[in-house]
Amino acid sequence: MTSVPKPLKFLRAHYPGMKEFFDDMMDSEHKKAFSEVLSVLGMTMAGCDVCPALPFCLTVSCNRLTPTLLCSSDSRESLKYKLSGVKGGLDTWGGEYVKNLAGEIGQEWAQRKTAEKDTADLKALVDEIVPFNVKNGSEPEACDLLMEVDLLPMVILVGPHVSNCLGGFESAKAAPQTSQGRFWTTL
Repeated sequence: MTSVPKPLKFLRAHYPGMKEFFDDMMDSEHKKAFSEVLSVLGMTMAGCDVCPALPFCLTVSCNRLTPTLLCSSDSRESLKYKLSGVKGGLDTWGGEYVKNLAGEIGQEWAQRKTAEKDTADLKALVDEIVPFNVKNGSEPEACDLLMEVDLLPMVILVGPHVSNCLGGFESAKAAPQTSQGRFWTTL
């Protein structure tokens, strides 16, 4: 929550209503801009419709108070709203937002590949995230994302910072046999 602009923190309690309002909006530039705000809020909410002000509850077990997470982490709402929003603009929301999107892209990519669905919209977002990461000194995160989405040949975009990604040689040992050949060829 520290990376979220302060005014947006107060909108968490209104997130479910904002999602309903978004669904009722007609397609327009305003809807795309509003989608950006929902995407950032989605990063902090992670599927919390139970109690938006408190994403956990305290339970008692063995005379101890234990925090229990109420949120599901597989909703990928941040990605959903980013894909329906304005293209670009990653600089506006910062590095934590981009890291969150990268994680959600990895999950969504795996799910779509398993279901043999189109991933062109995710690839377009990866094409925005990788240069953002390189520009902001996060080359390893760029390489990690490229490995997750099977686009490792794009590591050339990372340019002179490939040496930061050479830790990928170690990752190649963990890669499935089918990917290892492509991985070594690329590096």
